[in-house]
Amino acid sequence: MITTKIFVIHNWEYHHDYLQLILSLKKMNPRIIDLSIPVTDKSNLQSHNKAIEQYIESRIIESNQVLVLTSGLKVERYWIRKELDLTYKHNKTLISVSLTPGAIPEWIQEYVRIHWYLEK
Repeated sequence: MITTKIFVIHNWEYHHDYLQLILSLKKMNPRIIDLSIPVTDKSNLQSHNKAIEQYIESRIIESNQVLVLTSGLKVERYWIRKELDLTYKHNKTLISVSLTPGAIPEWIQEYVRIHWYLEK
């Protein structure tokens, strides 16, 4: 199996969905390395400073694949938009992942190249 580095753009208020996604992906490929920003770093992202942005950008650059978990993304958020912009800037294919049926939020659609529905 191939080792794949992923970065998952997600809303920390839906951390359970994020964990479910990672668990499902690791069942398919146990050699997945998750480069996403952990919920434990949440307090570090309360400000909008350049060092944090550079850290996130380095993780996106290092990733082989970027996913956006659409749970809880009905309203645009600063860091989610920033991560989407960085994904686009570095020409990464963005896969949106939904754990519930429904449309991709409109403000994310312009970035998404592939949509994947993963049943809970």
